[in-house]
Amino acid sequence: MPSLRKKEELRPSQVFMARQIIKRQCVFLAAEMGVGKTAAALTAALRLLYEGAVRYVLIVAPLYVAENTWPEEINEWEHLRRLDYVVVTGTPKQRLKALHEDHQIYIINRENVAWLYRTLKKKDWKFDMLIYDESSRLKSGKYFTTGGEKKTSRLSEFGSLARVRHKFDYVCLLTGTPAPKGIIDLWGQAYICDGGQRLGPTKSSYLERYFDSDYMGWKFTPKPWAEDAVMDKLSDIMVSMRTEDYVDLPPVVSTTLKVDLSSKIMREYRQFERDLVSDAYDVEACSRGVLTNKLLQFANGSMYRMNEDFDPPKRELVRIHDAKISALESVMNEAGDEPVLLAYGFKFDIKQIKRKFPKAVTVDEDPNWKRKWDKGRIPLLLAHPGSVGHGLNMQYGGFIQCWYGLTWSLEYYQQFNKRLQRSGQKADRVFIHHIVANGTVDETVLSVMTERGATQDKITERVRARVLTSAKN
Repeated sequence: MPSLRKKEELRPSQVFMARQIIKRQCVFLAAEMGVGKTAAALTAALRLLYEGAVRYVLIVAPLYVAENTWPEEINEWEHLRRLDYVVVTGTPKQRLKALHEDHQIYIINRENVAWLYRTLKKKDWKFDMLIYDESSRLKSGKYFTTGGEKKTSRLSEFGSLARVRHKFDYVCLLTGTPAPKGIIDLWGQAYICDGGQRLGPTKSSYLERYFDSDYMGWKFTPKPWAEDAVMDKLSDIMVSMRTEDYVDLPPVVSTTLKVDLSSKIMREYRQFERDLVSDAYDVEACSRGVLTNKLLQFANGSMYRMNEDFDPPKRELVRIHDAKISALESVMNEAGDEPVLLAYGFKFDIKQIKRKFPKAVTVDEDPNWKRKWDKGRIPLLLAHPGSVGHGLNMQYGGFIQCWYGLTWSLEYYQQFNKRLQRSGQKADRVFIHHIVANGTVDETVLSVMTERGATQDKITERVRARVLTSAKN
């Protein structure tokens, strides 16, 4: 792993991004994973700080990324080591101590943004530049969230940033997946970027102008002209960059490993898919929406069921098959001594995998997993795609990935697939294996996930159509 890099080693794409951040003041940087957004944003912040254009920078990121990726990036570049930063995470006492120290850059995890606002409020808010990493998390645009035993409403992360938006002279949003569900995801991000200048001051007005809704107001469909109109509105602040256009990365070799379930298991699967009730395993799906998730569980080898004999009802696990284990064994045999990064879908996947591969490690059980992975000391690393999908540089530890259980989230799928295909990867190819159960919902999810420009709605609608067809038959 390289210890120190020179400023001259910044790629032209990174220099371009840094200039856009400085020039535009508010910029929505929709750049794919691997383009080098982190170093570019820090380079821009460094210049703005030393020119006196800004005094204090707030960086918001997912927890692990805040604690590890951003500090690592600062310490990896010679010119960025001039930056004085502090990580504002941990206990309330630790956060307060860090917050009251005088630094140029404060790095905080997104879960603590509302705490930061409550602590400082507008009066003591000193940050005049915001860098928000993985801004697609702002897509809901909700000002309040409900939590706690009393179910009281509290100001959300989005609401907190919206309240102090006017305090920021510079805003930079970073994301590799700006709109997983289409343009409906853009209002919240655009508002934090420009304060509502381009897409309107409220989400309701945005939805009313650009979308048609069903009579209940639950489902929104973009008007025929809406996408072009929205993108035109954002054209002066939104910068889109594709990895393949700017970075010479090793190609990805994507494979699908099909596994067959026994004829008995497949009959049980079809009956469950048709009736929403599995007689064989005493599992019931209360709706077709729940069914689609249950079918993914079934394809992976187990299902959760509720035992009504307990008060309150107790969740139990029912084992069905181990068909995917043999395919994983094939992946491991082919990998030899090379480490494998594996995405699981459900907690029970971990138990199945560890029975066969006891040396497997999950990211939750070892706080030092990242360091060990980078050194090649973990033969099989198990991770939910939501836990390692954003911003982590994992290319130093291996070049083989495997999907044991697929995800419904297009964002998680795309992000996870970019953990190893990144700048600094030494292998000449990156392998991504998909273990898929023949004739199951696995096939449907994978086919839509791999379509260029797929959206979450397209995925769910495709699965819904399949389930309804099965019910009719």
